[in-house]
Formats: sequence, C-alpha cells, structure tokens
Amino acid sequence: MSRRCAVRCATGCLAALVLFAPVARAQSGLIDLLGASGAGRNVLQPTGGPPVLQPLSGPIDPAEYVVGPGDILQINLAGGVTRSWDAMILPEGTLYVPSVGSVLVNGMSLLEARKAVLARIANEYRGVTIDLRLLRPRTLLIYLAGETARPGALEVSAASRASEVLVESLFGANASHRNIEIRRRSPQGETLTRLDLTRFRLTGRIARDPLLREGDLIYLPRVSEEVAIEGAVTRAARYELAPGDSLGTLLALAGGALPDAADDAVLVRFTDATHTDSLSFRLADLQAGR
Repeated sequence: MSRRCAVRCATGCLAALVLFAPVARAQSGLIDLLGASGAGRNVLQPTGGPPVLQPLSGPIDPAEYVVGPGDILQINLAGGVTRSWDAMILPEGTLYVPSVGSVLVNGMSLLEARKAVLARIANEYRGVTIDLRLLRPRTLLIYLAGETARPGALEVSAASRASEVLVESLFGANASHRNIEIRRRSPQGETLTRLDLTRFRLTGRIARDPLLREGDLIYLPRVSEEVAIEGAVTRAARYELAPGDSLGTLLALAGGALPDAADDAVLVRFTDATHTDSLSFRLADLQAGR
C-alpha cells in the first residue's frame, strides 16, 4: 500500500503531491488547521500603585518603538544632582520636565526621544549623568475590518505586535489567516504590511510582525484560494494559498514528509472537474530547492 499527498486548488485547478510510503493509506478526509487558537492579547490594563508592565514577547527595541501620548517615561539624574521623575507624554505630544520645560517628542522613536530630552536637560544640569527610559507603554486604538467577528476599534498596548493581538475569536468563519493586511497611514502615504499567521504558528517563520501604532487598520480578507495535501506528511490538511507559495512552502506547512516516505512524488493539477495534468518528481529535489 502507499500514502499519497494531494494538493487541491479551490480555484478550479487541482494539484496533487504524492509521497509514497510503505504504510497503509491514511484516511482520505482533509483536516482544516486554520481554526487553531492564536496567541494571547497583550493589552495594558489600568493598574493602581506602581506601574506594572504587561507580558511582552521580548524586549522593546528603542529604535522601533514610537512614543506617543500616554507613555510614562522615567528621567534619572545622577552625579552632582540626584533626581528622578516619572513623566507622561501629554495629549499634544510633549513631555514636561521640571525646571526644564516641555519637549516635543510625539512621533519619535524611543531612541530619538531619549536623545532630544537628554540634550535639553544637559543645558540645565552640568556634570550629571542623565538617563531616560520607558516605564510603562501607553494604550492605543487600532481598527479591525473585513472578515472579522469584531469590526471597529480595539484597545491594545503600544508594546503589542500584530500576532499577539489577533486571537482566534477575532476571525470570522471565512477570514484569511495567511493574507492579513496591516494598513498604516503616515504623512508620506499609506503603507501595507502582510502578515502570515498560519505559517508563523506552524513553522515559526514570519516576515514582518510590527509593533502596532495609533490608527492602524488590520484588514482580514476572505479566503479565496486553498490547496490540500494528503499522504505521507505530518499534517495532512487543507491550507490557504499566499503570494509566493511553492511546493516547498506547502511541505513546510504540512510539517514535512514522514521518515518512511518514498522519494517519488507526484504533482497533479485538475484542469477541470474530470481532466488532470500530472508531473512526477523526486522529493529530494524539492527539499533541496531544485
């Protein structure tokens, strides 16, 4: 007996990747993995007493994090003068430093804001060591649109990445998990970043997972194309197609070939409901990128 790996296209073409293995054929039913639960939201909740930082996926990069109204920063002076202030960036985007005045920091990266504030303080305090750090990230509003179960505004932490916010309960029944769009407006125009959550969750690979900013729109399009893989692979299932996909991408999503899979494979495309066009190849060539 042999196992087959079949790839079926929802757009009318069918591709079948057949990996032969000396085991009984797997059950022919296809498994939809796109309903897997996602990562938890990183939402900053109101707290009393000392500031408490919500769980983060990693350290905040001062060159990536953009400061804005509501961020709480800590300013420390040491040396000839020893002082410490906790200061919040005000709605107009300025940071008020006692005995120094207001410093406009809105829209700057944390690294740029640090340089601007330190330069102003250095004019008033000589012979001291100055440090500015982010004490607690602000909350901000982003927007969900498209095939989402919760359209409209969503409050998140400014330290949140898109993959952390997009939990499964936000997706509609037909929502894309591989062609998510993050649309961001700026004075230079709108930018678009694509996010592939399925590939991230199944393989750990992700091209871009930006920190969210005020006004970002996360658009969940409707799934339009799918392909199925069956046979001697770890996760035989139906997967959504994304731009740039190859058979290597599909094999990676499926968890790779089983150890006992034969080297012979077949790609089958259905030109219509009854006619196919098949191509035989070697699995080793696919894995080697040939």
